Amino acid sequence: MIKITYPPGPEAEQIEQQLKTLSLAYQKEENPNLSHPTLSDGIKQVEGLEAIQQYLEELSGELGQWYYCSC
Repeated sequence: MIKITYPPGPEAEQIEQQLKTLSLAYQKEENPNLSHPTLSDGIKQVEGLEAIQQYLEELSGELGQWYYCSC
C-alpha cells in the first residue's frame, strides 16, 4: 500500500487525486514538521511534489501496459 506523509497545504490533495484516478490503495498522514510531502511504496521512497507526481505517472504507464497486455 502507498503511504503519503505531507505537511499542511494543498499538495496532498493533488497527490490524493492522482491516486484516486489510478484506483490505488493508499494511506495518508499529515505531519506539520515536514517541509515537503513524501511517498512510500514498499521499499521505494519518493520526496517532493514533483518527484511524487513523476513516480505516479510512471506507475500509471505500468498499470496501462499491464491492463492492456496483448499476451
